[in-house]
Amino acid sequence: MQLFEQELNFCYEGASFIGSALQEMTCLVEERTVEYKNHVPRIRYSTIVFLLSDGNINCYNADIVRKENEALQLTQQYICENHIEVVSVGIGRLCNYNFLKELTGLNSDRHVKRVNSIVDLKDFVNQLEAESDMIITRNDFQSKKWHVQKNMHTICSLNTSKRIPIIFLIDTSKSMSGYEDLIKTSICKLYDFILDDRTVSNAVELSVLTFNNDIFVHEQLCEIKRQEKRGRSIHIECTGTSLIGLALNAAIQQLEERIKTYTQNIPKVRYYVPIIFIISHGKSEYPNDNTGKQEEEALVSAKAFIKKKVSENRLGIISGAIGNCCNLSLMRELTGIDTDNRLIKIDTEISLNKFLDYTKVIIHNWPQICRHHLDLDMFSSYIQ
Repeated sequence: MQLFEQELNFCYEGASFIGSALQEMTCLVEERTVEYKNHVPRIRYSTIVFLLSDGNINCYNADIVRKENEALQLTQQYICENHIEVVSVGIGRLCNYNFLKELTGLNSDRHVKRVNSIVDLKDFVNQLEAESDMIITRNDFQSKKWHVQKNMHTICSLNTSKRIPIIFLIDTSKSMSGYEDLIKTSICKLYDFILDDRTVSNAVELSVLTFNNDIFVHEQLCEIKRQEKRGRSIHIECTGTSLIGLALNAAIQQLEERIKTYTQNIPKVRYYVPIIFIISHGKSEYPNDNTGKQEEEALVSAKAFIKKKVSENRLGIISGAIGNCCNLSLMRELTGIDTDNRLIKIDTEISLNKFLDYTKVIIHNWPQICRHHLDLDMFSSYIQ
């Protein structure tokens, strides 16, 4: 959309009311059609609509969704009855391709195009220019096999974007002293990266937790655009002991509650495999025996949960091992796999920046990793 941004002064915010927008389109078409029909001599015409969108409504308010469904039904009926040609252009890697295809009224992919970059969009425009005469003059509207969607729940379920729930779990115990500024800077850079990528920011739900003697939830797990602080006000002070097990259980509980919200929502919210990024020295510490017992039980429970979920491809854990004296064995075990391809050693500012780059690449490619079961080894160049 950057091609049009300067001319149209776009402001990217809010939900995407595709049904309402298409309904407004039908009003414009109807107004023009009356002029054509009343003109003497009558003007012959064909109507073509180009829809540029990621196809995701990004709103789960029940009343709004109901109104959107009603608008979509009326619009599809109008498009069908008036033989309007609809060309859907799906913007971004996470575009809802099936929904955009449904809006064309055809079973084929002939009138739907996925655009992931400015280059793709320019190529598509060039293709349209080359075929413009054919598009305008052909008269195959009557031969279309229209399939008007009459099930509102089905339309609604098609028109929901997948979420990527992510938790950043950061050790702020005394042994992490010296890394405060680097960690704070990394968090801010991560927010900037996600917010700069419109597709990623529409999908990612991010939470930031720090832990030492206590566990602090700095940002609740929700859409990143709704987080007012966006990492700026997070205060990192390394002191006390390190309750890794209890912190992991808190992160897991937050993920489980969020997923429960996804599945209980009407319509159901789809989501990719959640990710936990943990930065720690890997040493489970506790101030007293009573806390120690809770910590040991929590660590055993967390490791068992992680191993099970990771083996089922229902959770991803990336470990950032801080310092030369880090317990690499525990940090590796917390990834849920036996190899080191999800373990990154961090002992300098350079290696922390590499971990941040690796984090960005994983988030950027996570939908493809989940969908195609890609091996994370292919991204290892970012941490060498």
